[in-house]
Amino acid sequence: KPRVNPQTMQVESLPVFIAGDLGDNRPVLHEAADEGHVAGYNAVHEVTCFRRRTPLAITFSDPNLVIAGQRWSALNGRGR
Repeated sequence: KPRVNPQTMQVESLPVFIAGDLGDNRPVLHEAADEGHVAGYNAVHEVTCFRRRTPLAITFSDPNLVIAGQRWSALNGRGR
């Protein structure tokens, strides 16, 4: 499996750029769209590193309730 730079989508030092299912990095639609943008830009311009979005995590639970992080009232004492 070739190494791909996630900030440029370039395969090693080759003039080849991959995205989406080919990259096998983040199998989520919005990430594939971002990768396509980065790969397409770098294929026709000077190779530029792009900062990626914050990684997405999805939680499925039963019942359908999830609490993540601290309560508003616990943040910097502003929730009062």
